[in-house]
Amino acid sequence: MILTSDITTKLKALLDAEDSERYTWTQDFKPAIDMGIDYIVSVFNRGFGQNKLSEDSLRELIRRRLYVPSIYNRIQFDGGSTNDKLWTIIGVYPEAVSTPVTSPGSSTENSLLKSSISYESSNYSAKRLTSEEWNESKNNPFIAGNNIATCSDVKTYAYRSASDYQGYSAITSNQEIEIRPSVSGTFVAIEYLRLPVKPTSESSNIELPNFLQDFLVDRSLQYISFKEGDGTNLYSVTDRDVQTFINLMS
Repeated sequence: MILTSDITTKLKALLDAEDSERYTWTQDFKPAIDMGIDYIVSVFNRGFGQNKLSEDSLRELIRRRLYVPSIYNRIQFDGGSTNDKLWTIIGVYPEAVSTPVTSPGSSTENSLLKSSISYESSNYSAKRLTSEEWNESKNNPFIAGNNIATCSDVKTYAYRSASDYQGYSAITSNQEIEIRPSVSGTFVAIEYLRLPVKPTSESSNIELPNFLQDFLVDRSLQYISFKEGDGTNLYSVTDRDVQTFINLMS
């Protein structure tokens, strides 16, 4: 975790504003820190896409939640109940075991988050498939997620990236992942990366690892400087930034 007060203290020192009221939390520091966090998320997204950065470096933001899938073998991420904004799914673990051990009960038309129990373990990990792979795998016993090889010794699970399965007239979007073979009436664990919560005050914590503190200070300072009119290009994520993160973690 990074203390927001540490960021603002360093910013004030670099701006030579320790005893000045020229820069305020509401108008200067919070917007700059918020944009710095957004930039860090963008750098990680680029690193994830290039397989140069791993979600494991963001342990503060990794969560595991248990769900009972719908009768359609689908799960909708319930951000309202978890108070999390989904960044990316790390893993999907079918036939999960809960702690304390309990029965999942029957599935319904909607997936259900089981917030009162925790994920313990699973012998399976579902492979993520593209839309084309998803269709091709259904009747192919040699591809994960098929409906042919369902014996426990050879069964392999797969899931498809979130899609909206509602009719075209639906008002709200309902993004769900789908899992195959059937997981109806069982527990499925979702391991995911949540987006860091923006600080609400100088006494807040920032849910990012400490090795990013100086980088966040630097980016926040650039955003404040941009307001001063130095013309810096602040919005282009570069491979150099990705390499900086790799160097910081080593």
